[in-house]
Amino acid sequence: MKAKKGLDTGRIPEILNNVCSKKGGLFIYDYIDNQEKLKIMLIFRSLDSKKKEIEFTVAKTNMDNLKKMLAVHKQLTFFSPVRSCSFTCEIISDSNADKTVFRVLFPEQIQFYDRRKATRVKLSRPVMILFKFGNFTIQKNIYDLGQGGFAILFSKMEQYGLEAGTVIKRILIPSLSNEFSFSAQVTSCKKILPHEQENYPYGGTRVSFKFTT
Repeated sequence: MKAKKGLDTGRIPEILNNVCSKKGGLFIYDYIDNQEKLKIMLIFRSLDSKKKEIEFTVAKTNMDNLKKMLAVHKQLTFFSPVRSCSFTCEIISDSNADKTVFRVLFPEQIQFYDRRKATRVKLSRPVMILFKFGNFTIQKNIYDLGQGGFAILFSKMEQYGLEAGTVIKRILIPSLSNEFSFSAQVTSCKKILPHEQENYPYGGTRVSFKFTT
């Protein structure tokens, strides 16, 4: 997804109300100690434009996870896959008497992402590819597949040296016969922003390929 430029801050209340009020469309998540993944769906309660505050509720079953997040962060990053956006807010109140409500300040900006309109292939199950590059044997699930190519994601720690123009002459799909292979060329390497992708909280790289055979 391609990030749009920052939005007019004067429109933030209007946009927040639209994003937050979308049922089931907003959540927060984090990794604690780089291991335990915490994900919490949020329920929008209210928005105060004068105080520049937003209030959310969470299910009681999620309170322990919320406390873990609040113990290590003064800010929370919110994600809406339905609206394809994210924003970061400062926590001003973590709970009420029954510990199911918390409030945050308005974000300084809201980041939206454009999804490409080209025809994509919807995969019914993960498809892993395997190829060699230099001294590395790389196995990755295809993230995005289209008529002309595909993309895979790498975490911030995975540094293999792939760059635009790199040609991989033999790519295998292990679930098929080893005799089946194809070649592809790297067209772009784009940074993934922290939390832009659910399984990459610290960011990474999206590498796009075009089919050459």
